[in-house]
Amino acid sequence: MTMEKPRSDIFPFLDRVTYLCLGDVVYSGSTRLMLDYFRSIGFACPEMENPLMYYLCLSTVDRRSRERFIESSSQIAALVERFRTDGAPFRRLVSVGLDTEPVDVQHRVPLTAYGSPGTFQTLTSLTRRHFQTTMSLNRHGFKHFASRLLLLPCYFLLLWVFYFGQTDYQQSFTTRSGLIFNALAGVSFLSIATVAWTYPCFRTRYYQESREGHYSGPLFQMAYLLYSLPLSLISVFSSTAIIFWGLQLAKSGLNTRQLLKYEEEGIAGEILVWARYSLILWSVYVFMEQQTVALLMVIRDSFTAATISVYLTVIYLLLGTSVMRAITGLPDWLYYLSFIIQSRYASAYLHEWQFKDKFEGLQSYTSAFKLRNCSSTNTSPSIGCRYTNGTHFLIERYHIKHPPYADDLNMEMNFGVSLAFTGIICVLNLILHTVPLPSFIKCKFRE
Repeated sequence: MTMEKPRSDIFPFLDRVTYLCLGDVVYSGSTRLMLDYFRSIGFACPEMENPLMYYLCLSTVDRRSRERFIESSSQIAALVERFRTDGAPFRRLVSVGLDTEPVDVQHRVPLTAYGSPGTFQTLTSLTRRHFQTTMSLNRHGFKHFASRLLLLPCYFLLLWVFYFGQTDYQQSFTTRSGLIFNALAGVSFLSIATVAWTYPCFRTRYYQESREGHYSGPLFQMAYLLYSLPLSLISVFSSTAIIFWGLQLAKSGLNTRQLLKYEEEGIAGEILVWARYSLILWSVYVFMEQQTVALLMVIRDSFTAATISVYLTVIYLLLGTSVMRAITGLPDWLYYLSFIIQSRYASAYLHEWQFKDKFEGLQSYTSAFKLRNCSSTNTSPSIGCRYTNGTHFLIERYHIKHPPYADDLNMEMNFGVSLAFTGIICVLNLILHTVPLPSFIKCKFRE
C-alpha cells in the first residue's frame, strides 16, 4: 500500500513502513522501531507531530529554492547512506528477537500517534513544554531562567544600593519620586528585553506547528500566558520586596498618629500594602511584555521589535509618570491623551501612597550645609523650604481640587485601571492571534 499523506491515526495499525526518495531507501522496517532509529541518528520526531508525515517530509526533496534543493538533497543522501550502514537490524518485519538495539534510546510515542489530542491536553502540553525550556539544565535554559527570574531582582538590588540610607529632608521629595520613576522604568524596559530575548524561539515553533494544524493561535497565546504570568509574579514580587522592606518604604514619612495605626495593623497590614505595591509594578511588567509580544507577531527581528517597544515606553513614561514633566504642566491635548497611558495610573497610585499626608515639616539644607526648619508659614523656595508636606508636593504635579479638571489622585480607581490595562492587552493579544496574517508575514517565521 502506497500513501502520499498518511494520517496520524493509522500509525498503530502499520507493522512495517518504507520511505523512498528517488529510488533510494531512507528507512525500511518496523513502524515502532522507526521512531527509535531516527531518534538515535539525531532526527527525533517532535512531540506533537504526526511521525508518518514528519519523516515523509524528511525524505522529500525541497524544491522551493536552489539552496533548499541542494541542502535537502545532501541531507537525504546522508540518510540513505546511514541506513545502508546502520539500518540492517531494522529491516526485520517485527521487533521481537532483534540482536541489536539502538543504544541509550528512550522511545516516547508522540501525542498524535494515537489520534489528535484534545484542547486541554494540547494546552497542558504546550505550557509544560514552555516550562521545560526555562528549567532545562543547559545554556538555553539558563538564558531563559536568568532573564525571567534573576534580571529584575538584580536591578532592584542596585536601586536598593543607591537609595539605601536616604534621610527625610526637603530634597528627598524629588529623590523618592525618582525612585518611583526608576522602578516603573526598570520593570518596563527589562520586561521588553526579556521578551525580545526569549520569545522568538516560541514564536517560530508556533508558526511552524500552527501551519500543520496542531493548535490555534489563541491556544498558543493562552499557554504562553499560563507560563509567563507565574514567573513574572515571582520576579516582580521578589524584586519589590528588596526596596519595600530594605528601604522601609511603608514607614517613611509617617507622623505619630499614622505610625501608631501602622503598628496596630501589624505585619499582615504591611504585607497587604506590599502586595498592592507589587501588583501595580507587575501590571506594568505584563503590559510591556504583551505589547512586545504583539509587535513580535509581525516583526521577525527581535531587536527591531524591542526598539519600537522601547520608544513607545519612553513616551508613556514622559507623559504619564509626572516625574519628567508634571501632569499639571501638560497642554490640554496631551493631558487628555495621557488618559490612555497605563503608566499614568500606576505612577499616580505609587505617588499618592508614598506622599499623601506624609513628610510634614521636613527640614532643608541651606547653601552652607546647615539645617533650616520649615513650617507651613515658612515655605520659600529661596531658603530651601518648598513643600509643607507630601500633599503639597503632589499638588505641584497632579490636579487636586483644581476645576475644571477632575482629581488625578484616587488610589482605588488608579489601582483598578492599571490592572484593567493589563487584562485588556492580554485579551487583545488573544484576539490578534485569531486574525489570519498575510502570507508574506507568516513566511518570515518558517525559514
